[in-house]
Amino acid sequence: MHAADAVLGWNGILPKFAAFLAETAVRAARLQAASPLTLAIDPGRLGEGAYRTALVGDARAWRGSRRTPTVYFLAYSSAVPSSLLDPIVDDAEGYLKSLGNPRAFPQREGRADSRCLYVGHSLAFDRRLRDHLGDGAAKTSSLNLRHWGLHPDGLIDVHAYDFADDDRLLARMFEEYLWDALRPVLGRRGGR
Repeated sequence: MHAADAVLGWNGILPKFAAFLAETAVRAARLQAASPLTLAIDPGRLGEGAYRTALVGDARAWRGSRRTPTVYFLAYSSAVPSSLLDPIVDDAEGYLKSLGNPRAFPQREGRADSRCLYVGHSLAFDRRLRDHLGDGAAKTSSLNLRHWGLHPDGLIDVHAYDFADDDRLLARMFEEYLWDALRPVLGRRGGR
């Protein structure tokens, strides 16, 4: 048996993986975060460019010059049936295609009802929020909320958590934890 086989074999790699998890737990316990951001989006005002610009400005002001990972989610105040959201997103997608202005929307897989729309992370949260509002690049997969013809009743709450340290591994793990806990109706687990 070669030395590499011993390291890569189950008995060699499992203790290293356990040590890695223990180190990660210690880093997570010491993790510092900036004060979280909470924004309330009024879907009835998403057609107003100044309103969308103000929301992005609030996110930019909160973020300041930090360039560390932000983990965020968008959620309604009560559960929304995926059977309601699928036609809304389909209509927006179809309408924009008919105008010759297609946009990339998040994956939908007939998930269970949830109040959470989307969980994600970004190093430039204000730009990512702009994408989700529908003002970003057409090829970037995002909610494109201003293009929805209608919305379920209620406000959309945005919750963002900014890590003080540039620990992308912990940010990704936190994003996956939120995904599992909140079960968003749109998007995919683990990002890109």
